[in-house]
Amino acid sequence: MSVPWTVIVVADAIRDRLVAETRLRCGRGRFVDGPRGRELEWVLAERAFMVAETNRWRAVHGLSPVGADRVEWAERQAEGHIDYAGKWALYCAQIGVGEERARG
Repeated sequence: MSVPWTVIVVADAIRDRLVAETRLRCGRGRFVDGPRGRELEWVLAERAFMVAETNRWRAVHGLSPVGADRVEWAERQAEGHIDYAGKWALYCAQIGVGEERARG
């Protein structure tokens, strides 16, 4: 299955912005209460960032916003990949431009 060029361009942009966001981790090392229990503050911050970034791209493409559950689903699909950030960005880009892969 080939990936549409728009998804690739958006995925690259999201990945670059996510990598920049990861540089803030050192100041977010505390454990805080989140929807899944206690998690590192940077995990919650990056997840919230990806929700906002995905919805920013959806707005650019004239699509309505999605909830955090869609982005968290994409995050779970990326877990374990050697290029976790790239995969998460790709899956969020697919959601962001309305080319979301089938949810399993």
